[in-house]
Amino acid sequence: MQFKFFFTIFLFFLNIISIQSDECSGANSCMALKAIENAKINKVKERSSSLFGCKLSDWSANLNKEKSSAKDKIKVYDVFAYERLLVCYKQKKDLKDGEEAFDVPKRKVPPGTRFHAEVKCINDSCSTTWLNFECCYDANLNKY
Repeated sequence: MQFKFFFTIFLFFLNIISIQSDECSGANSCMALKAIENAKINKVKERSSSLFGCKLSDWSANLNKEKSSAKDKIKVYDVFAYERLLVCYKQKKDLKDGEEAFDVPKRKVPPGTRFHAEVKCINDSCSTTWLNFECCYDANLNKY
């Protein structure tokens, strides 16, 4: 009877460990997720900016080893996001019933525009700087 009890507890903890490892496999993956979240929170909100993205998706982060320093506990990530929903850039007068958009005159963002941010994390505290954008990437994130 005690064997079943301890075996059940062992399986329970093994299950918890496997769930945690699925979410974050290693400290770098956890920090990459934190960098992406920081970039999402600090997305450019000024609609007239060339770095404004309406509905960004397909977020990813790559550790920039040249700018990072393990000794100083500094990790720098290149974070990328893609613009997919162009309805955001229609003028309100051109919208169909039920469509939602920002009234941004003459704003033309081609489908698949990739936005690039640099997220610098020092001692787990991150800051985001949006750097540039580049056209154009397909749904598989291949440049065309």
